[in-house]
Formats: sequence, C-alpha cells, structure tokens
Amino acid sequence: MAALDQFPMQAWKRCVNVAQASRSLLQSAPLAGDELLREAIAKHLLMRRGIQADPSQVVITSGSQEALYLVSRLLLKVDDEVLVEAPGYQGTYDVVAQTGARIQSISWQALQQQPENTPKAKLLCVTPSRNFPLGHTLGLSSRLTLLAWAEQNQSWILEDDFDCEFATGPVVSALLGLSQNQYAYQRVIYTGTFSRTVFPALRLGYVVLPTELIEPFFDTA
Repeated sequence: MAALDQFPMQAWKRCVNVAQASRSLLQSAPLAGDELLREAIAKHLLMRRGIQADPSQVVITSGSQEALYLVSRLLLKVDDEVLVEAPGYQGTYDVVAQTGARIQSISWQALQQQPENTPKAKLLCVTPSRNFPLGHTLGLSSRLTLLAWAEQNQSWILEDDFDCEFATGPVVSALLGLSQNQYAYQRVIYTGTFSRTVFPALRLGYVVLPTELIEPFFDTA
C-alpha cells in the first residue's frame, strides 16, 4: 500500500485546480489516453527502465488489471495455454480465466533456476523485477532465457512491473528493455500502474504495446 499518510495533499489539490481551470482538459481524451501523459510515461520508462517506447505505443488504462484484460482479449482464445507465475497476484488468474484459456502455474523457483524448461504456452504472465508478493527479482540469465523461449515458441510475455519503483539493490533492466536489445521482433508486453506511487483510488495504469499490436489492440478494445 502507498504511504497515504505522507501523500502531499496540498500539492495534489493545487495540481487538480490547475487542471480543472483548463477547459480543454475536460474534453474527451483520445482513445489511447492523454497525449502529454503518454509522452511523460515514455520518457520515464526510458530513464528508469531502459525501455525505448514511442508515446504511440503507450495506452492509458484504468489500472493494470484492465490492461491485462484487454491484452488477454486480444491474444487469447478458448483452450490456449497460459503460464502464470506462482506465487502471484490472484487477480491475474481471475482476468485470464475469463478468456477460457487453460491456466498453468509455474513456480518462481522454476523460472529462476530452470527457465529453459518453461513449457510451451501462448502467454506467460510474470513480475520479473519484483515478484508479487515475495519481492524477489528474476536474475539476468533467467530473463534472457525467457526472452529466447518466447522467440523460439512464438509466445508472448506479459511483464507486470507493478511496483518496480520500490525494488532495492542495483537497477534491473525491464524485460522489454532487454528484448529491444536482443531481438528485432518484440514478444514482450509491458504493464505498469500508479496505484502504489500515487494512490490506489486513482485507478490509473498503462500498457506498452509492440508496434504491430497497436492497431489490433484498438480494434479489440
């Protein structure tokens, strides 16, 4: 949970007042979300996560759960195989299950110690930078092996970077950032949220899509 007792309420109120004073900001936003916000997220991801994303690849969602829901609708059909990291967030299971896909748990230890044995699947859902709820970080060699697995099997990886801002120790590159350095064709879809860095009731998240998925994503949404 965010430290709500430390939230800068007065500064937040001033920002809200400034935003409400601009009638243009009260109009309907583009389907992908406010352009300035998407630009700011792209800059943040480049500086903090090593991700080179054009703002057109960033889509604002009502939290990371909606991002997962929309991605699942886009990629999955009934009986598709999906791997979900365990332990993990129960909401991930619940959202993916709505597609009718067959969900198989894969332990964090297996992903860390024997990633080359990861079974075939259409989609793998992981929290590589900071596992939920244990807080473990997936090692570099394991992350590179998973990228090779996705390339070899034509699978997708959904990287949930839900609270990477709170990871301790050396900065860990995001899977998406590593993928961009390794392969021309991207197999990683990245999601993030502001629920922990701002406050949960904001219900604001985002997804970074490979360029070839942008148009199909909006057709599905």
